[in-house]
Amino acid sequence: MNADSELIKIQELFYPYAFQKRKEILNDKKRFAYYTSAETTVSIIKNKEVWMRNATCMNDYKEVQYGLDCLKEAYKSPAGYAFRNTLEHISPGIVEEVEKLFNSWIFHLQTDTYLTCISEHNSHEDNVGRLSMWRAYGKSSGVALVLHNTVFLSSSNVLNVYSSPVAYMNSRDVSNQLQQITFNIQNQSDFISSLGHEKLRNIIFHMYKIAVLCVKHPGFKEEQEWRIFYTPTMNGESKYVLK
Repeated sequence: MNADSELIKIQELFYPYAFQKRKEILNDKKRFAYYTSAETTVSIIKNKEVWMRNATCMNDYKEVQYGLDCLKEAYKSPAGYAFRNTLEHISPGIVEEVEKLFNSWIFHLQTDTYLTCISEHNSHEDNVGRLSMWRAYGKSSGVALVLHNTVFLSSSNVLNVYSSPVAYMNSRDVSNQLQQITFNIQNQSDFISSLGHEKLRNIIFHMYKIAVLCVKHPGFKEEQEWRIFYTPTMNGESKYVLK
């Protein structure tokens, strides 16, 4: 199995929600929209830059905390228990190792994460956009920049900036995702074992990270948001992002 095929399989097994959303974007040839004001649009075009906001300064100050709370609740559920047992069976010691690693990074995820938000754009919205997004972000002179999907779906570390669909879930939904992932691991145990302890540890850690950064309250579902996130302390500084 080549590196690209392995990556796709890892995404399918460990990130089932995001994997399905990406397939939908590709199959439906959806684009993305960045809703903002006319003033900000002029600045983006003139300066060739988009600003990212620290997670502590988002519209909802509990943006990251909500995902963390849902993950904690799911982790303590029967689905979380089965998930941990399955991992431990494949790679002994990995559960405690990932827990320690993840706990050591929680503070940085909460305080040193930078985000930009875009919205899925459906073809029937070409002429009018989405009313809820105009109300939230358009102000009195709203503009929607409609963007091609390629850059947001590509797998690259060049920018050290990454994208993922937002999952509008509560803790029960996250538990159900853990249950699905456990089922995937059990069905592909030979493949999972072949990844080795270190790679598996990093995959699980990244899975927790995505849950914290990209799980949002179901009440916001109409936004159909994707997040572009930058975690410089964790993944390293990017020459393309200025702080």
